[in-house]
Amino acid sequence: MSLRSLWPDASDAPGSNVTTLLERLAGEPVRAQVLRQVLTPVERSDGAADRGLWAPDEEVLRRSVLLRGATSGRAYLHATTSIAVRRLPVAVRMGLLRSDIPLGRLLHDAQVRIVRTDLFGVDQHLGELCPFFDGLPPATRAVRRSYVMRLDDGAAVAHLIETFPVSITQAELVATQL
Repeated sequence: MSLRSLWPDASDAPGSNVTTLLERLAGEPVRAQVLRQVLTPVERSDGAADRGLWAPDEEVLRRSVLLRGATSGRAYLHATTSIAVRRLPVAVRMGLLRSDIPLGRLLHDAQVRIVRTDLFGVDQHLGELCPFFDGLPPATRAVRRSYVMRLDDGAAVAHLIETFPVSITQAELVATQL
C-alpha cells in the first residue's frame, strides 16, 4: 500500500493544494459544503490577533466547511477557517461568499501563490465531528492539522484547522507519522 499525506509538501508540483490532492486520492471532484459562515471584525481577545495574524477590527470570514465528493456526496474533510478576505483578490472573495468551490481551488484559479506554515498536526479520533462523516464512529482514527496560508509578501490570509478520517476512500490512506 502506498503512503501519502493529504497536504502538499516540497515533492509536490507547484500549485498542488489539499483540494487537488484530495480529488486525486478520492477519484472524484470535491465541493465545499458550507456549514457556517460569518463575516466579522477581529476582536482583541481573538487568539489569531494575539499571534499577529490579523489586526484588531480587521474583517475576517469565519467558516466551517465539509469537502464532499461532487459525485458520491461523501464527506472527506472538515475544515474551520479564518480568512482575511480583504487581503485576497475580488474573485477569491466572491467565490468564498457565493460558491461551493473550495478555497484551494479558488486560490489556484486566481493564480494566488500561497506559502503554508504548519502549526501542528495530531493523530486523534473523530470525536464530535463523527456525524459529518457518514456515520463513522467517534473512535475512528483521524488526523487534525493546523496551518497558516501566507502570500509571497508574508501577509497571512487564512488560518485553517482541517480534520479527516485516516480512511477517506475505499482503500485506506495513511497520513504521514506525526
